[in-house]
Amino acid sequence: MKLGRNKILIFKILTVLLSVVFIIFVEYCLRWFEYGNDYSLFTSVKEQPGFIRMNPKISEKYFSSKENARTGFHEVFKEKKEGNTFRIFVLGASTGVGYPYINNGSFHRWLQFALNETYTSKQIEIINLSITAVNSYTLRDFSEKILPYQPDAVLIYAGHNEYYGTLGVGSVNSLSGHPRLAYFVLNLRELRSFQLLFNGYVSLREMLQGKQDFSETLMKRMVKDQEIPLDSELYNDGIYQFQYNLDKILGVFNENNIATFISTVVSNEKDLQPFISSRENNESSAIEHYKKAKEAYIGKNYGLAKKEFILAKELDLLRFRAPEAFNEIIKDKSKEYEQVTLVETYREFESYSPHSIIGSELMLEHVHPNLKGYSILGYSFYKSIFNSKLVSNKYERFLDYDVLWNEMPITIVDSLQGAYETMMLKEGWPFYQPIEDYPDTEKSVPETIAGKLSVKQISWEEAMNDLYEHYYNKRDYKNAIKVCQAVILQYPNNSAFYLKAAGLAMDLNDVNLARKLFDKALRIKPSIELEKKIAINFIKMEAFEASLVYIDRVLTKDSSNNLFKNLKTAINSIVRYNGIPASELDIEKNLSIAKSFLLIGKKESAVIYIDEVLNIQPNNASAISLKSKIEQ
Repeated sequence: MKLGRNKILIFKILTVLLSVVFIIFVEYCLRWFEYGNDYSLFTSVKEQPGFIRMNPKISEKYFSSKENARTGFHEVFKEKKEGNTFRIFVLGASTGVGYPYINNGSFHRWLQFALNETYTSKQIEIINLSITAVNSYTLRDFSEKILPYQPDAVLIYAGHNEYYGTLGVGSVNSLSGHPRLAYFVLNLRELRSFQLLFNGYVSLREMLQGKQDFSETLMKRMVKDQEIPLDSELYNDGIYQFQYNLDKILGVFNENNIATFISTVVSNEKDLQPFISSRENNESSAIEHYKKAKEAYIGKNYGLAKKEFILAKELDLLRFRAPEAFNEIIKDKSKEYEQVTLVETYREFESYSPHSIIGSELMLEHVHPNLKGYSILGYSFYKSIFNSKLVSNKYERFLDYDVLWNEMPITIVDSLQGAYETMMLKEGWPFYQPIEDYPDTEKSVPETIAGKLSVKQISWEEAMNDLYEHYYNKRDYKNAIKVCQAVILQYPNNSAFYLKAAGLAMDLNDVNLARKLFDKALRIKPSIELEKKIAINFIKMEAFEASLVYIDRVLTKDSSNNLFKNLKTAINSIVRYNGIPASELDIEKNLSIAKSFLLIGKKESAVIYIDEVLNIQPNNASAISLKSKIEQ
């Protein structure tokens, strides 16, 4: 018996609908039983209602093995942006994270410090969404998800991971240069039912092939195709992938009128021998061109050396360094979109490099800058943002690069930890450089702390606490303040660190720094009681003009406070005549200042003015009475 066409069509439609209903039912059940991961970009902070941060699980979405997934920064910020806040999001990979400097070495922290110093009346908020070993697929996925959080600007530094970053054309979980398919799969991974199927596939694969060896470095684990020749099909797939995804990313931001600052990328040209070189002929041999570059450099033919160094990098078959084509794509795309600004970081690195050839002066290994390099990267973004006048036309001061370098609160532990991390990285593939052994007896306290930090024996917070205690016990308050300021960059919403640093600044009699820190603490957590304490402490250290600022704030909130009314009268009297020798003041003014000093407990200062009165009028009753009170 044959079914009619209509009945067959209805049957097919019902089959599809039932399948969809079943999938929805399974998805609902899996979510109900909390199976799998929620891949929302941000999650709430339980201990801080109203605040959110990047989802710690988000990176697992992009890796075929969660053991390879890395986490970046998880900076806490308010879900609802406040009116005076300028909010910046950073998109990138390991250089965006600041590897190997865990915290304040990253370029966004250099930028944060510079912007804070420049726009003191604004709340500058930089949320770094960079994750190690990701590429333009992750950036594209993030681009649409940050829109609801009202970014004022987005910063992008990316390009080195298009071949071996997750989903890269030469990586272990590549989709062979098919951006549309890759992005479709990424969207599927948000479904718990797809996660169930994927986890089942991984388990089956491990049963048949065995588990992946995780003793190797992440660099080696991510690489599938170690040899990708220049202009090969796989090479061109990487070019297309980067161009396609970047176009989508910049298009999203441009359509939503979000200012986007995209940087050219840099790599080590001079001081990194090609990883893998062709063995076919000299023209395609990266190592032969590298040798020519070295010879030209020694012979001071720097133009030829630059050309040959770049060609050697281009011919390097192991593509950890972005090809020159990527910077050309970045430049071209920045011209296509009105809201996009090109940040010429590569040109800046050239200007700080001997003979404009980028090497170990600014780079740690192949693509990661050293502290000097990260400072230049941050400063490149800083200049671009400042010149755009996007934040404000009003500013406190523009920082020259040397000022930023000298004032940035980078601790010696941050610097050493980065050096140790680099040595450990270079010990493995593809560098194979052995680590020199240093006896423990030769290590200083900061070196010991940095050593523990680099092998994960202690957290960065514990390292900073130990370093602070070391400096504080030595009464080295200047370096202790630097540690506090370093922690402030990590935890900008915690007023306690500002107060601790402000107290040390007062110990050093640095009134301006103390005021700046106190004001930031009060902005985070307003308190009239704290303003009272600050006013009294400034009076004790005889910073009278500074004390008046906080006295006025107290009286604005509590106009009937007689104690602070009297303090204001006394301090105004002192400020008006302080600095003028007592001998140049008349009796009435000397007595007025003496009473003012007595009111604030400064007896020795009061005696100076009382004695001047008694020198003129030995029998002055008011002066005698005041001196009697002091003597008693």
